[in-house]
Amino acid sequence: MISKNHKELINNIINYKTNNDKDMYQKRIIYNSLIEIDNPVVLEFGVNTGASSSILAYLAEKKGGHVYSIDIEDCHDVVLSKNWSFLKTDDLDTKKILKTFDKLSHGIDLIYIDSYHDSEHVKKLAYNWFPYLKKNGIMFFDDTDNLIYREKKLIPHTVNVGEINEMVNKIYASNHSNIVYSKTYGSSGLSSYIKINNFGEELKLTKNIWTVNFFIKYTYIYMRKIYKYLKK
Repeated sequence: MISKNHKELINNIINYKTNNDKDMYQKRIIYNSLIEIDNPVVLEFGVNTGASSSILAYLAEKKGGHVYSIDIEDCHDVVLSKNWSFLKTDDLDTKKILKTFDKLSHGIDLIYIDSYHDSEHVKKLAYNWFPYLKKNGIMFFDDTDNLIYREKKLIPHTVNVGEINEMVNKIYASNHSNIVYSKTYGSSGLSSYIKINNFGEELKLTKNIWTVNFFIKYTYIYMRKIYKYLKK
């Protein structure tokens, strides 16, 4: 595997020791999740300079698998590997992707979503591709923690990443019986679903889950404090 833009990345990940580089830590999470799978089929949305593509292609070579990467921009040369294929297209064009890469229709081990940063776009990708995820397969969502943007008061990034996070949470809340959900904070965040139902099964539609409203919440907290005080 030859990476055009990230020649030292794989070595850094392999030799990574826990430190304050949270972006590298999250890349190591992806690395570790795939290193245990033989002959993995991987689907990546969003290539850009090819950082994640390089990691995934390296592991595909090591484990006898293949990575299929999608981007609306032409990124065909960011990685050179016989185990990596690229398609320039709108990543919501599921039919075109499946027609081009038929193997995806038989089951995917890992899906990595890091393309257009919009909550509805992320939702459509999740719903379009969850049925093709194998049982125990994993779906990663990049950019689900907006703290670094809030600290810098970057309003567009804060809003977009915050909305993506809320959407990922909402999808899980409506599908918690079929998903193991994990989230790593720091950098721009990384969330994941492990699919525990069968290949071919779809995500349920999102629904509003009951929450305690503001008045009840603070009335309860206030009454609890009074009760605690009176018991002294």
